[in-house]
Amino acid sequence: MRRFINSLAGRVVSHVVAASLILPTFSLAVAFSATTAKAGASQSVELPEWAVVDFDNRKEKGTKFGEVAAEAISSTLAKNPKYDVKPRDTVVRGVETLGLSQPIPTVTSLLRVGQEIFNRNSRASKTIISGEIVDYVVQKVNGGKLARASMRVVCYDIASGLPINGSATYGVSTVRAGDVSDEALINDALTQAGEKAVQDIQSRNLPEATVLNTFEQSALINAGTRAGFKRGTQVIITRGQRQVASAEVVEAQPTNSTVRIGRSDLGLQPGDKVRAVFAVPEIGPGFTQSGEAVAKRVRGRNDGSGVLTAILIVALVLMVTSGPGSNTQEVVGQVIAEPVSDPTNGPSINVSWKPNGFAKGNTQRIQWQVYRNDDSQIPVRVVAGNQTNVLDTLIPTGTSYYRFQTIGGTTCTFPNAAPNGTGTALALQEGRPYVFEVELIYGLNRIDLPDGGNSGGAAGGGLAGGGVGGANGGVGGTTGVTTGTTAGTTGTTTTTGTTGVTAGTAGTTTAGTTTTTGTTAGTTGTTSGTTGQVGETLCLFQSARTASGQATPTAGPQLISPVQGVLQNIQTFSFTSIVSGAFPFTAEYVLQVATTPTFARNTVYQRVLFRRNDSGTLASDSIDFTGAEIPAFIKNANVVYYRIGAKNIADRPGPKADALTRERYVFSNYVRLTRPTTPPPPPAN
Repeated sequence: MRRFINSLAGRVVSHVVAASLILPTFSLAVAFSATTAKAGASQSVELPEWAVVDFDNRKEKGTKFGEVAAEAISSTLAKNPKYDVKPRDTVVRGVETLGLSQPIPTVTSLLRVGQEIFNRNSRASKTIISGEIVDYVVQKVNGGKLARASMRVVCYDIASGLPINGSATYGVSTVRAGDVSDEALINDALTQAGEKAVQDIQSRNLPEATVLNTFEQSALINAGTRAGFKRGTQVIITRGQRQVASAEVVEAQPTNSTVRIGRSDLGLQPGDKVRAVFAVPEIGPGFTQSGEAVAKRVRGRNDGSGVLTAILIVALVLMVTSGPGSNTQEVVGQVIAEPVSDPTNGPSINVSWKPNGFAKGNTQRIQWQVYRNDDSQIPVRVVAGNQTNVLDTLIPTGTSYYRFQTIGGTTCTFPNAAPNGTGTALALQEGRPYVFEVELIYGLNRIDLPDGGNSGGAAGGGLAGGGVGGANGGVGGTTGVTTGTTAGTTGTTTTTGTTGVTAGTAGTTTAGTTTTTGTTAGTTGTTSGTTGQVGETLCLFQSARTASGQATPTAGPQLISPVQGVLQNIQTFSFTSIVSGAFPFTAEYVLQVATTPTFARNTVYQRVLFRRNDSGTLASDSIDFTGAEIPAFIKNANVVYYRIGAKNIADRPGPKADALTRERYVFSNYVRLTRPTTPPPPPAN
């Protein structure tokens, strides 16, 4: 035996036997690996989940037609291997578990059904379909008869509760002769309509994407025209099972798009899911001559234009008749206070406003007076009437202002008045939240007031004995004496200023028999009486104040690390808090990394770090700059720039928007960092 084993034939036989013993084990291992891989692949792919509930029969209650329509759509959807369609018995059990009955009456109940029957652990999209049978009819044709049916199908996204897709369609049964029931024909027509609806829904490209980067009122997503997005596409944005925003595509590139945020409940962040939606058209009862469903007419924009025009005219009349000089005096439109880190003045607040219709027309804007809530008596800034913004800084300034006892009015109590107050408000404090108010000092010609500003006569001169220069002369002196009568036919008023500031042109006002002329010394006089005609007297009024939202001046975070060198693949960032110990608030901090030092749009990766209310030094969590969340243009850059932005989350609307990114944060200075290079391969042996 030993000789045989050692011979050539023996060795061949030995190898064959050994191979035959090993081969089954190897085959089993390969088969097991393939099965495991297939099972793992099947588990890793989560198919979109769909379910269909019975339709509402708008034409006739108590029939089975709603169930037929739902079954037609469900069975057609189930033919597509890309969908996980829940069987009817699963839907029925879910409805019964909730104590509901079909058809489901409300969208809220419909969403509850979806939450009951869908896999809550799955991250795939979940859609539930409901609809209504609008109409059906049986017609005799060519010795037989057929049925037509129309339906409206709506697909609801479970996460957002919004209708995202659907179809308004119709179906036609085959022509049948003989003794066939109307019910059978209608069932056939509904089945045809259901199949057409599914084809319509599936043919409509409703792309999905992921948020790459967020800005103030927009976001960058990772899909564009190649995926089916285009300008005007309506989308919803979700995070897990919850909708966080709705938006519209405003710019579409081949591989990415920019969406403008319409409504946002929780704010956006990278990784949020984006899904396009489609508005399902309405259809009405009946059929066209060609047998199609009847589309409901949507009221055009020009319908009712006459009524709209009338409303606008009435509104315009109200604005004119209740403008400055009336009792409302809300002449200041929206007031916006925005924190800025001014290069010259440091932490500051930019206050801007818009004069509304009441501050136009015959109104002469004398000056705007801006107040802070830490001192409501002395304005912090005063600017000319033709300005609509001012910067409040840490350095206080003295102001000359008007202070009247009443708001608005129709009586010329202060003709040609000069400012009657001076003072310096408290200094702005960094880190302290503020609210600002703006009021307008405005003038109206006496002849524009009702009954000339009261015909009984008004005292001449101003609060300080002088007046605003005009046709009656320059700014008068500091003391004034007024005498005269307001009744009778020859009332006389004389005002003398002791010190002239501005030379006035000769002006003449006649009342009865008295004439007063302004001189180069600045003397002014105004005269009024029952028989006298007032000239160009400017009556001054004070508007009501309009408040801003909260604003907190801050210089922004100061960067601590890294401040030079390399942006590591795993990196943390440390910086100073903007919260002051004296005025605590909650601040939001954001990281921006860009490939340009200007942080130009589409070159920036942004990430919200956290919200904190503590002061001192703060540090971010470790960020993996090789992860899937980081856009390719950052990963592939040799040099990057980073900065930290911050804001008080209670500020409205927040810091002045950055010129390029449009983000409302006060940013630190930026730091330039290099990206790590790939090490060379080890030397060959």
